[in-house]
Amino acid sequence: MLTVGLTGGIGCGKSVVAQMFAAIGTPVIDADQIGHQLVAPGSRLLDEVIASFGETYRQSDGSLDRKKLARFVFEHPEQKAKLEAIMHPAIRENIRRQLESMKSEAYVIVAIPLLIETGYTGLVDRVLVVDCDEENQLRRVLARDDRDEAQVRLIMQHQVSRNERMRHADEVLKNNNDLASLQTQVENLHEYYKNMSRI
Repeated sequence: MLTVGLTGGIGCGKSVVAQMFAAIGTPVIDADQIGHQLVAPGSRLLDEVIASFGETYRQSDGSLDRKKLARFVFEHPEQKAKLEAIMHPAIRENIRRQLESMKSEAYVIVAIPLLIETGYTGLVDRVLVVDCDEENQLRRVLARDDRDEAQVRLIMQHQVSRNERMRHADEVLKNNNDLASLQTQVENLHEYYKNMSRI
């Protein structure tokens, strides 16, 4: 089984690409979804996060206020490292377990936004980067999220540079054009990865 780590900067279109791969029958493991599940109300990990950061990050329904916590940790790098030390070992173990259960598949997409920043590259055989120019990143995130331009730029600064991301890439999907172009690239890579898994 071939494991492909899918990554890219904020607003580059990782989620859209993951959905396209899933739609053509490729198993997709999503690190963000795993992270959400691990801090569900009543979970041990949520209690650990609240114990470390305070009740102010627990919403009235018992869930984690992810946006509020994200804003805080991006403005305080030492707190970001503390949150990652809580979350990443559990996410990594969950990914490993899922990969173990998928060994009969030709290839699996593992969508990890911070694949390079957090040293997850050792979990995968190939690194697939979704790339677009910074103007497109900014425009898409401002249209999608409840964040201002300064917050988005701060997040972009905390992620590795485009050059560094491309240096780690085995394959690159360009997402500056329309969805039809992106779909064609995904379908071509689907065949490429299937063939590679047979070698």
